[in-house]
Formats: sequence, structure tokens, C-alpha cells
Amino acid sequence: MAATCSSINQNGITWTFDQAYECGQFVNGDWWVVAPVTITNKTPAWTGIDHGSMLDPPSGSDTQGFRDNTNYLPYSNSLRVSFPTTISSGVKSLVSVETDPTNGGGTPANHSFVLNAAVLTIVNSAPSATSFRPPFVAGAKPLYDSATVNYSLVPSYSAPPTALNLTGYANMPWLSIGASTFGEDEMMPRNDVGGNGYPPYGSSKVISQLSMLLLLNTANRISYINKLIQIGIDDYGKAVGSDIGWLAAGGFGQSHLWPIVFAGKMLNSATILSVPRFMTRNPLLRKFGEQGYTYYNAYGVAMFGSDTCMVGESVYPPTSCSNNMCRPQDNTVGRPEGFPENYWGECGGGYRDLVSPAYIGQSLAMRMLEPTLGTMTAFNHPSYFDYTDYWATNVSRANTYVADGNYGGTGNGFMTYMWDTYRSAITALDTTPPVAPTGLSVV
Repeated sequence: MAATCSSINQNGITWTFDQAYECGQFVNGDWWVVAPVTITNKTPAWTGIDHGSMLDPPSGSDTQGFRDNTNYLPYSNSLRVSFPTTISSGVKSLVSVETDPTNGGGTPANHSFVLNAAVLTIVNSAPSATSFRPPFVAGAKPLYDSATVNYSLVPSYSAPPTALNLTGYANMPWLSIGASTFGEDEMMPRNDVGGNGYPPYGSSKVISQLSMLLLLNTANRISYINKLIQIGIDDYGKAVGSDIGWLAAGGFGQSHLWPIVFAGKMLNSATILSVPRFMTRNPLLRKFGEQGYTYYNAYGVAMFGSDTCMVGESVYPPTSCSNNMCRPQDNTVGRPEGFPENYWGECGGGYRDLVSPAYIGQSLAMRMLEPTLGTMTAFNHPSYFDYTDYWATNVSRANTYVADGNYGGTGNGFMTYMWDTYRSAITALDTTPPVAPTGLSVV
């Protein structure tokens, strides 16, 4: 007999129904309920400012219905679900949040107002218990099944004593759905990324750490693989629904393409792997921050600097030196032997120090998975890997941060251990582009 629920509680959020309905959980633990269903209330309840809910939130929207009084993403009452509500058919996603009443919509600046989030998927019939949850945003709602995943494609290595435990992280829907890169930091569930005051940096590091943990022989290995696949499924849904995506600006916009690539490879989905990489309205601008930040200069040296200034999509002028990561107008800037910094000798590049540590685990995972999954090839951005090598070798341990923190770790040495142990052992694609010969003449 199918299980029934008269209420469901997850991540501190409770939905109560008018009667018992057929219900169950996806492979990641998120809940589903069979339509038609009437949800009488949700707690914590809407206060007039806090704790809102949205049904199939649109990706790339300038507004949201989770909280009034916000910073970058204005509130729209028309987007908020009022209870009781009846949903007559699926597949639909009810996303509910617990917000922070003490956070005045970006106070301090760029600080998420969301503490916890949960998604209830309304379906027409019971899905397989091994199914992944479909994307929680508006748009297509495909059901992928973990039973089709070949987990043996992910190699398993012995875990060091310093291995982290991320079972308490990456369990909530990550609400990076805003119309601009700066919008994503306002709605990241803080309790799901370690309470980081700048959640995009926190979520990027969680993905980096998760990318390393799924390669280790631990009791949670399959769970970690499934977490990254689920993030990739969600990010794919967000990416196709937003032409802007996550631009390389202000230190944000990162760590969305890699989960999509991983999900596409593990699910053998050509659809997911074909996610658009460039904006439609501006075909020169990359939609994913991790690709928009790294590039090769005229010497073929991997550099760090945002591409948004060059095509008029940044709030910073191209010639500004406000620690903004804009690429120099002159692409020959930088010594031939290379130093991956924007504005050679001119700008601080502080954002580079904030975002680069998360590259370590993600780039290393793609290198380690290249032989079985072709992840570097699918990611298709060689400067990302070359820049990360430079950062790890020449920058990370030289600056003032804790070394392991500069590898995307927590300071306990785990990420540094993984890089030192496995990077030198990898023989993968040569990502360095050919350098044009010099001193030649036509004869």
C-alpha cells in the first residue's frame, strides 16, 4: 500500500494538507505528493514580510515572492503563494523558505535573507523511489532515474583522516535564480552552505569539497555523487530559463557549469550537456562565471579577469581600477612568462582571492574524471584549468590566508591533501594553447 501524508516536514518547513495524500521521497530525500492536493498552510507562516512560498519560481526574473524588503531582487506579492491553495495537477514545484527577520534585505550587503528552503514536488503519479527530483524552477520537469547511473565511472580512492563530512550540506534547493549575478547571493539558503555571509562563495566551496569527497571510498560516497547530480539538474533548469545566467561579475556567478556537466555525464544526457554557454542577446558573453573569469592573454598565458566589462554588461567601466576584476583593454598586459592578474601591477584583484580557492576541487575533479567521463573535454574551457594550476602552485600558499582555505578547504588540510596527492599523478589533456612562432619571415 502506498504511503500517505497529512503533513510533511523538511528543513524546518512544514506543509499541512486538508487530508492524507499519497506521498514519498526522491532519491535525494526531497518529498513529492500526488495531485490534486490542497495545502492548508505552511509554517513558518507568512508574516507580511518573511517566510514566503513560490510555485515554479521563474529563473532569470527580476522579482521574487519569498521576502519583502530586499536588496537586489524586489518582492512581488503576485508571485507569492497564499494558503490554503489547491494544486490540481503536476508536475509542479512548491518552494518554501524560512527567512531571517533580522536581515533587512541585504544587510550586511550581499547577505542572503534565506535561512532554510525546501521544495515539495506535486506529481500526477508516484515516481520511482530512485528518481531524482525534477528542477524546481519553471520550465520542463524531466524525471531522471539514479537506477540508470553507472556509479563505477567515478573512481574510488582511500579517504584520508582529514576528509570532511558534508552530509549536512547541499540538501536544500539552492535559489540562485535571480535575473542578475548579484541576485543569487540574496536567496542562497545560508544553513545549507555553512552559514557563509557571502553564500555564493560558500556554495562554490561546498561544490569544490563535494567534488573531492565523491571520489573517496566512504559510506557517503553515493550520496555525495547524487547531491552533485541533483545540483546539476537544478542548475540546468535555471540556465535554460535565464538568458543572463550567472555572469562573471563581483565575485559571483560561479560553480554552476561544472555540476551541469557532471549531471549530464552521469545521466548520459545530451540535452543537459548541450546547455547554452553564451547569452542569446549578446553572443560574446558567457553565461557561466567560471568561464567568464579565466582567459588567455596575447602570450597564451592563463589570466584572471571578468569578460563582462568588455561587452558592456558590467557596472564597472573597463578602465576602472576598483578591485573589480575587469580585463585590461590591452590583451598583451602581463609578462610573457605569465602572472594571472587583471591590470598587471595596477589593480588589487581582491575578488580573485575570494573566488579562486573554489576552483581547486572542481578543476581537480574534472581532471581525475576525464579518463572515464570526459569531463574536461565537456567543460571545454582550457584556461580554467591552466589558471587553477597557476593559482595552486604560485599564489595560494604565498598569500596571507590559511593555505588549505586557499584550496577551497576549511583549514583542516583536506583540500590541500587532495591537490598535493592527486594533481601531480594525473596525466590528462594538455590545455595550453599553441604559441605563434616568432622571428619568421616570408621567403
